[in-house]
Amino acid sequence: MFNCKFCNKTYKKLNGCRLHEKYCKLNPNRSERLDNKIKNNFVCQYCGREMLMSYQCYKRHETFCKCNPNRKIFKGHKLSDAEKNNLSQIMKEKHKLGLAPTWAHLRGKNNISYPEQWLMNVIKNENLNTNYIHEYPFYSFSLDFAWVDDKKVIEMDGRFHKISKYQQDCDKRKDNLLKKNGWKELRIDWEYCCNNSKEIIQQIKEFLS
Repeated sequence: MFNCKFCNKTYKKLNGCRLHEKYCKLNPNRSERLDNKIKNNFVCQYCGREMLMSYQCYKRHETFCKCNPNRKIFKGHKLSDAEKNNLSQIMKEKHKLGLAPTWAHLRGKNNISYPEQWLMNVIKNENLNTNYIHEYPFYSFSLDFAWVDDKKVIEMDGRFHKISKYQQDCDKRKDNLLKKNGWKELRIDWEYCCNNSKEIIQQIKEFLS
């Protein structure tokens, strides 16, 4: 333990104690390099506001002060009507093709859940068709495992799919879209799969065969 020789403040490390002594308020010969960081009373020349702050904060206030006729204003690029219509058409085409961004892109494709890892291992160990796409974008949704050429999809449903009404509505809308577009779907209840893994593996084999 090290103590400041001016205010007797305790420090665990010698370097920290020496740095404190250099700028200690009780040190008559303390360094003046931090004068700009010490809080002082400043008065804005535009709004007349009196502020207790550092010199850097005071100058920043004056730069963006509402009463400053030359104040800096940062505005994003405002889209014109033509640009808005163009972006709208692009997003509509992406939705039709099933290429629009989905929640899967936002949450990150690298965050693979344990049920999804289990299914990947089953496909690999059982020598099944590995030409699938994980988190395949489909309209405003994402498909857990999609075999695009065969139009087959396997969905892994965790406990959240049972307790959430919102998720159940999303699953129904996704199922209807899959049927309309001619996809074959296999939904796997993970809680049931934990107790009946052999039965589920056999279903996966028959579905992908």
